[in-house]
Formats: sequence, structure tokens, C-alpha cells
Amino acid sequence: MFLKRIEMQGFKTFAEPLDMELIGKISAVVGPNGCGKSNIVDGIKWVLGEPNVRILRGNRLEDVIFAGNDRRRPVGMAEVSVTLDNATGILPLDYSEVRITRRAYRSGESEFLMNGAPCRLRDIQNLLQDTGLGSDSFAIIGQGKVESILNSRPEERRRLIEDAAGITRYLTQKKDALRKLDETENSLVRLEDLLRELEEQLDPLEEQARQARSYREKQTQYRKLEKELWLQEWYRQNLRLQRTRKNGDEAVKELEVQEKELNHLTEGLTSSRITGERAEEDWWQENEIYQAAQSLLERARMTVQVLQEKRFSLQRQQEETSVKQEENKQYLGEIRPQKAQIEARLTELKELIIQQEHELQEIEKRQEARHSGRQFEVDQLENLKSELIENLKTGAEKRNELKRLQLQEKQNERSIVHLMDERQVFLNRQKVLEAKYEELAVSIKAWEQRLHTVTQQKEAARQQKAQLSRHYTQQQKIVAEIGDRARTAESRLQALREMEQAYEGYSRAVQELMRQKGKQSWGPGIKGVVAEVLRMPGRLEKALEVALGGAAQNLVVDTEKTAQEAIRFLKQGNYGRATFLPLDILRPPRVEIPPKSKFSGILGRAVELVDCTPEYRPVAELLLGKIWVAEDLSKALEWARHNNFYRRVVTLEGEVLNPGGALTGGSLPPRGTRFFSRRREIEDLEVKVRLERNNLLTQQQEKAALENKAQELAQRQEALEKEHHQLELTCSLAQKDSIQLEAEAKQVQERLQLMVFEEADLRENQVRGQAEIVGLEEQLLFLVEQEQEIREKQKFLQEKLKEQDVQAREEEKILSALREARATGKQQILGLEEKLMHLGNEEVKRERELTELSVRVKEIEIEQDSIKKALAEEENTLERTTQQMIGLEEKINALRQLVQRQRETASRLEAEITIQRSQLEQTRQRVHNLEVEYTRTEGEEQKWQERLWEEYQITKLQAEESILQNLVKTKKFNFSGTRQNLALLKQEMDALGTINLGAIEEFEKLRQRTCLLKEQKTDLYQAHRDLQIVISEIDTLITFRFKVNLEKIASEFNQVFQEMFGGGKAQLALTNPELPLESGIEIIAQPPGKKMQNLMLLSGGERALTAIALLFGILKVRPAPLCILDEIESALDEVNVYRFASYLKRFTENTQFIVISHRKGTMEAAEALFGLTMEEKGVSKLVSVRLA
Repeated sequence: MFLKRIEMQGFKTFAEPLDMELIGKISAVVGPNGCGKSNIVDGIKWVLGEPNVRILRGNRLEDVIFAGNDRRRPVGMAEVSVTLDNATGILPLDYSEVRITRRAYRSGESEFLMNGAPCRLRDIQNLLQDTGLGSDSFAIIGQGKVESILNSRPEERRRLIEDAAGITRYLTQKKDALRKLDETENSLVRLEDLLRELEEQLDPLEEQARQARSYREKQTQYRKLEKELWLQEWYRQNLRLQRTRKNGDEAVKELEVQEKELNHLTEGLTSSRITGERAEEDWWQENEIYQAAQSLLERARMTVQVLQEKRFSLQRQQEETSVKQEENKQYLGEIRPQKAQIEARLTELKELIIQQEHELQEIEKRQEARHSGRQFEVDQLENLKSELIENLKTGAEKRNELKRLQLQEKQNERSIVHLMDERQVFLNRQKVLEAKYEELAVSIKAWEQRLHTVTQQKEAARQQKAQLSRHYTQQQKIVAEIGDRARTAESRLQALREMEQAYEGYSRAVQELMRQKGKQSWGPGIKGVVAEVLRMPGRLEKALEVALGGAAQNLVVDTEKTAQEAIRFLKQGNYGRATFLPLDILRPPRVEIPPKSKFSGILGRAVELVDCTPEYRPVAELLLGKIWVAEDLSKALEWARHNNFYRRVVTLEGEVLNPGGALTGGSLPPRGTRFFSRRREIEDLEVKVRLERNNLLTQQQEKAALENKAQELAQRQEALEKEHHQLELTCSLAQKDSIQLEAEAKQVQERLQLMVFEEADLRENQVRGQAEIVGLEEQLLFLVEQEQEIREKQKFLQEKLKEQDVQAREEEKILSALREARATGKQQILGLEEKLMHLGNEEVKRERELTELSVRVKEIEIEQDSIKKALAEEENTLERTTQQMIGLEEKINALRQLVQRQRETASRLEAEITIQRSQLEQTRQRVHNLEVEYTRTEGEEQKWQERLWEEYQITKLQAEESILQNLVKTKKFNFSGTRQNLALLKQEMDALGTINLGAIEEFEKLRQRTCLLKEQKTDLYQAHRDLQIVISEIDTLITFRFKVNLEKIASEFNQVFQEMFGGGKAQLALTNPELPLESGIEIIAQPPGKKMQNLMLLSGGERALTAIALLFGILKVRPAPLCILDEIESALDEVNVYRFASYLKRFTENTQFIVISHRKGTMEAAEALFGLTMEEKGVSKLVSVRLA
């Protein structure tokens, strides 16, 4: 079996579909870091059933779905599929190829498919169990798992060996057996508690049964009186309802007369109001004109007053302007002489400052020339310092190098002498090893031939056992499923039979009579209830149960005499009432059958749709002869309307259309008993149980045959296993010695070759070192002479710089005095210029004010003329408006008198309407009160009617018939006395306390149930003992297989370790050998030339190589069909990488490898290369495939 194809879409970084067809035994996946190589490993683990998303480097299931990037939107589903070649039949499926698919949706849902068919995660895990292909298999080594194997606790490391030993399936079986054992123990505890509780209930229940009988007698009397009282209450409310209806009709007629009178008065009021409103509207219009004229008059008066005030204000402004003109002329004559003096002083100061600046420029030019020459000399001095430091540094380095070369020359001489002695020792050892190796090779060849023969026989036996085990497991599942179905059906059948035998759901009277059927002399005359003698199709059950109603509980008897005896028995025992159908006197009424209907959806008469013996045909005719059945309510209404609503129709959903048009429908009462469906279910279950039992017996026989065959095969396999183990041990020890000899010989040869190279290198280094020493001595002599020359140049430049510094300080003093005098003169100039600017601004300001004042004088004269004209116009307007207002006042007074007269007329009519409305409101209130009383009385009557129906199933028609039959008694009925009797009976029933009416039946059922539970307790104890035996057998098998495989793995691990490291040794040891089922596993490693030490003390490369050696050791003992390695050789050097790659090739006969790597040696060993890249951010892409 091997992996043929990997397909991914939407998984992590694989937004685009990925299709990898694997060719060859070693496939390598290469590419830069972060391009999604490890996502391929995660995808394989995920599709093989990995349930923990954290192991796949995520937190939630939706983390494995492509989350999108800057250019792509997130996808809604991740899907991974692997195709396995099953030509060898390792997987227990009849397919040459098995395709496993897993999908996850962003909504949180996921699904598994096997060859396109939906399946469960458990099915995938069971399929791959003990094949080496599980999601947690030792053959899938992801990044960091190498370290986790070595760093994990001994108890966690045990899981790796268990998987390699092939005992995972037995551990799962043991886990299931322990779970069942725990469930059995819990069931025993619950059963014992339940038994103890039931036994405590038996004694009190007997006392409750006695009280229940007394309570039933009083309850019967109570219900009879209550029924009579409720009928009388209903009748009283019905009479009150009729009286209220009559009074309400009279009040409504009176209300209509009053409303007509009110309408006449309202029309007169409306006419009067319209006339008044028109007059009032005219009055308002004239009044608005008057108000406008009055406003105009006021505005004219205000305008005159404002114009007079403005004229006085202009006169004051004219006087103030003349005064300001005189003040400005006087100020201008004072400031002009001051301005001329300041300008003359400014001219003198500016000429002096120009002379000072000329002197400063000459001195600064001399300083700049001197500074440039001095800077060149300073730079020259700094360069000399740098050269001196570099010279001293170079000299120190050369002296140190000279000492090192002299020491190295002496060391080379000693190494050459030691190397010659060591080479002679290795030549002698090489001859001894070659002789031992040839002798051992002859022995190994003979043992390996026998081991090959035994291995083939063992593999054939293993395949037979695996196939037999799969068949046995499937057979166990089939037997368990059939057994569960049979027990479930039997349990349901028993419950229904008990209900049927106890007539559960029937009235108490029916139950008591059926119990007496075999006890009383008249008992055989009871043929059964109607529900027992009639048979009907399943789809008609609901319709006919509704049609029959309570008649389904009617009792069919042979003669009238039997019915009389049964009625007498019910009266004596106060068991209630029942309806009897005596076959000897039963005369069904003649039914007029209408001609064949043209309407579809009418199934026919109900009596024609049921099945019964000819003996009970009159019963069916009596109960169902006048009832028709329709498919639905619409068809029933259509047919009934055609027949003038003369017949009763029921639908398949249980609606009823009564004669006259009354409809009954809705949900069926929850306490309705489904007698017909229960009987049909019993018949179906009897057939089902019989078939399941026959099937179970056949499957159990096949299971027993498989068990016998498996036992014979196990004995044969055990013998082969022992011989194989002995041969393996012998071959292993011999091969171990052979490998050690070969490895040691190889090391000796490699060491001899290395010695030749080392001697040549040492002699070459010796010659090269002597030449370097002579060169260094010459260089040191030159450096000393160069140092003396640099120091003389430094001394000359330092003396010249001191003379230049003295001249620069004298010139700096002269410059400071000149700069101070120039700054003082500039400050005086600024003060004078500021004062001159201020005087100039004042002069301009005063001249501008004089101009503005002259203009303002002319403006004031013009405004005075315009005000005189406006005053004359406003006085004329005042006179005209006053004459207009006098005429408007006369017209407004006449309209006001007309409005007053209309208002008086409207007030008189409103008073009459108010009186009429009050009378009308009183009448309406009386009508409303009668309606409320009618509604309340109707509700009371309906309430009593509903209570009669709910408690006693008495319809309104039946209640009226009962009242009419006892009309004399109704008139004399004593309500208070009946209530007192009811209260007295209620007190007597309450005095009995809480009553369990079903105590008698419950007592018998409880006793039977206690016996049944005791039998179940015995069965559980037996199951508990059986499970303990199974667990013990599994532990024995696990211990044996674990020890045997641990020894094999330890031996192979040591051998591979020595080959990988070129010597040393490694061990696998139990932390507690006395408890192999619980003991952890320690890994002890000793690389060549080192002491045995803890793994944590090894280097990173040694730790990685140790883990790889353990993996190859496991693969030698238990070859896995597929091994996935994710950069496990990243810590190895180049030599060990090539050694690792060569080991991969050794296992390709039985194992297919998928390797993720960056190392050249691993890539060269691969038969196929798959290149991954990430051209688009966050999206992996398969860009190349190269077949080796």
C-alpha cells in the first residue's frame, strides 16, 4: 500500500487547487521558508483524522481554511483528499484504491468521505488503525517532533513504541472494555439504589390502595351532585341571557327616536351659526381696515417727532465741527520747526558711522589672510599625528604575528613525530579486523536464508489473521446492532402489550368489566370493546377515531341479559358508566345512501372503509353508517353543501362537519387515546421481533465459526513468532558484530588516509611559516626609521603656530573698540528716526481731519433742507387719516350689534341640544349596560357549558334535553343545599389526605417491576465478571507484544545508532520493568569517545541524529507504508545528511517517503522533486516537478 495522490483546495495557503501525483518511493518537497511546505504535512495529518487543530498550528477549525489576502477574498471551505493504493489488501475494503476526503466549512461544520460516500471520523480511525498511517503515527515526523521525542517525559515517549508495536487496537479495545465496565458498575449502583427505593415503597402503597377505594366512592357522589349543579347553573344563566337580549332590543329602539330629535336641533344651530359667522367676518374685515388706518396715524406722528429731534441734532454737530477745525490748525504750526532740527542731526551721525565701518573692514581682511595660513599648518600637524599612531599600531601587530609564527613552527615539529607513531598502530589494527569480518559473513548468510523463509510464512499468517479479524469485527458489529434492534423492539412490544392487557386509556368501568370477563358467569358474553372488533387502514385511523369518539370504548356483548348483568355489576362496585351494544337486539337505522358523488376527495361511508367479521357488522353500521370520510375540510364542505348539510363528514386530519353546518376542528385533545394505532403497532412489532431474532441466531452462528478459525490461526502464528524472534535475535547479534567490524575497519581506513593528508599539511605549513618570519623582521626595522622622521616634523610646526597666536590677540583689541563706537552711533540714529516718523504721522493725521471736517459741514446743511420738506409731508398725512377713521367707527358699531343677536340665538339652541344629548347619553349608557350584562351573562353561560363539556363531555344540545326531561325538578332545585352537600363531601375527601387513585394497580406493577429488576441485577453481575476476564486477557496480550517489540526496536536502534555515529551505543530502557503496562521509556545514548550521558547534554546535531536513528530502528521492526519527514535533518552537517539520505534508500522496498528539506544530499536521494513557491502573498503554488 502506498500514497498515490494528494489533492488540496482552500486548505491554509493553498487557495488554488493542488494536485500532487506521487511517483517513486522517495519524494522531496522543496522551496523557500514560509512558502507552505509544512502545510502539506498538516493537510495529510488532517485528512487522516487529526482531531486537534492545535497540532496543525491553529486555534480553531476555521484556521485551516484560506483566510484571504490583499487580492483574494477568504474561501468558505477547505478540502483535502488522499488516494491510497490498496492492491495488497492491507485496508479492510474491497477496493484497489481508497480515496479519503475531509472538508471543513467556515460555519463550523465538517464532513468525511470514503470513496465518495459520507462516513464518520471514527470510521477513518478504525480503517487506519495499526497500519502505520494514522494522524498520530510514529511515521509522520513534523517540525519540532524530533525534539519533542527526546524532550518528552518517559510516559509520553511510550506512545511512540506502542504505535510501533501494533498494540494500539488492543489498547482501544481495552479502553472500550474499561468504559463498559465502568458503565456496568454505575448501572449496578443505580439498580441497587432503585431496588432499595422500590422496596421501601411497597408497604406504604398498600395503605394508599385502601384509602383510594374509600376516596373513589365519595368522588362518584361528588361528581354526580356537581354535574347536576352545573347543569342548573347553566340553565339559569341561559334564562338570564334571553331576558337581557329582550331589554336590549327595546332600549335600542328608544335610542333611535332620541337621535332623530337631536339631529333636528343640530341643523337649526348650524344655520344660526353660519349667519353669525358671516356677520362676524364682515365686522373683522372693517375692524382690520380701522386698525390699519390707526397704525398709519401713529406712524405719521412718530415720524414727525423723529424728524424734529434729528434737526436739533444736526445743529449741535455743526457747532462741534467748527471748534475741531481751529484746534488742528494751531497744532500743525507747532510741530513743523521740531521736524527740521531732527533731520539735520541724523545726517551728521550717518557720515561718522560710514568712516568707522571702513576701518573695521581693513583689519578683518588682515585677520582672514593670517587665519588661512595657520589652518594649513594645523591640518599638516594632525596628519603627522595620524601617521605616527598608524606606525605604532602596525609595529605592534607585526611583533605579535612574529611570536605566533615562532610558536607554530615548534608545534608542527612535535605533531609530525606523533603522527608517524599513530599511523603504524592503525595499520596493524586494520589487518586484524579484515580477518574477523570474513569469518562472520559466512555465518550470517546461513541464518538470513532461514529467517527469510520464516518471515514469509509469518507474513502470510498475519494477513490471514488480519482478514479474519476484520471479518470478526464486522460480525460483532452486526450481531450487536441486530441485538440492540431486537431488544428495543421487544421492550416496546412488552410495554404496548401491558397497556393493551390493562386496557390503559379506557374508562374505569371498561377496565373493571374486562377484568371480570373470566371471573363472572356473564363474563364470556362480553365480546370486547369496539376498538378491538373493528379493523381500519392506518391512514384512516385519525379520522375514524374522531368519528367514533367515546364510542370506541363501547362494549360489544352477545345478549341483552349480559348487558344488564354488567350494568348491575358497575352499580354495585360504583365503577362508573359504560355503553353496551347487545348483538341480539342491535338494529342499525336504515341509511339513505345518496347516488354516487361526482365530487373527488370523498372516500365513502366510514362503515365501508373498516374491516370486521360478519358477526360485528351491525356494530359498524350502527356507529359509522351515517358518517362519510373526506380527504380534507375543503372537499368535505363542498360535498356537504351539495347535500344541504344533511350528513356528518370527517376528514383524514380529524375535522368534523356536523349536520346543519357546525364545524369542529383544531388540535386533538392531548388526553385522547389512540386505541387503533396502538393495536396496529403491536402487530407490526411482533413481526419485526420474530425476523430480528431469526437473523440474530444466524449471525451468532457465523460469529462462532470465525472464533474457532481465529483460535487455530493464533496458535500457528504464535509458533512462527517464537521461531522468528529467535532467528532475528541471532541474526541481529551477528549483524551487529559485522556492522561494528565493518564500521571499525572503515574508521581505521579513513583515519589512515587522513593521517597522510595531515602530515603533508604540517610540512607545508612549516616551510611557509619560516618565510613569513624573515619578512616580518624586515618590516619592523623600516617602521622604526619612519617613526623618528615624523616626530621631527611635528616639533617644527608647533613653534611656528605659537608666533601667529601673539599677533592675532593684539589686532582683536582694536576691533572691539571700533565695533563698540559703531553700535552706539546706530542706536542714536534709530531713536531720531523713530521720533521724526512720529511727528510726520501726526502732521498727516491733522491735515486729513481738517479736510474731513469741511466735507461734514456741507453734508449737515444738505440734511437740514431735506428734513424741512419731510416734516411738511407728514403733517398732511395726519390730517387725511383722522377723517377716514371717523367713517369706519360708525360701520363697525352696526356690524357688532348684528353679531350679538346671532350669538344669543345660538346659545338658546345649544342649551336645548345639551338637554337632548344628556337624555341620549343616558339611553346609550342603558344600552351599553345591557350589552355588558349580555356579554357577561353569555360568558358565564359559555363558561358553564365549557366546564360541562371538559369534565363530563355534555354538549349544549344534551344539556337542553336533560333540563327539559327534568323541568319539574329544575324549578324546585335547591342551589344552596346542593352546594352544602358538595362542600361536605369535599371536606370528607380532603380529610383522607393526599390520595393515590392508582395505588391498587401501582402496587401490583411495583411488585412485578421489583422482581424484574432483581433479574437484571443478576445479569449485570455476570457481565461485570465477563468484562474483567476480557480486560485481563487483553493486558496479557499487550504485555507480551510490547516486550517483544521493545526488545526488537532497542536492538535495531542500537545498530542504527552505531552506523550513524560510527560507533558508540544506545539503549531503550523501561523506567519500571515490574509494571510494563504503565512504565515509561528512557533513551540512553553514548556517542563514540564520550561517556554514557543524558540526552539533554548532547549537542543539537547529536540529538537530531539520535532521534533519526530511533525512527529508522522502528521502521526496521515495523515498516510503515508511508513515512513523512519534515526537515528532520536540518541540524545535521553535510556528511550526516548524505548518511541520512543513504539510509532512506534502504527502506524504500517497504516504505514510501515524503521528505520536506532544504539540504542538497536529501534532494539528490529523491526520485521526484516538487517545488513550492509563493509568488502571491499568502498563496502557495506548485511550480515544478522533476522526476529523477
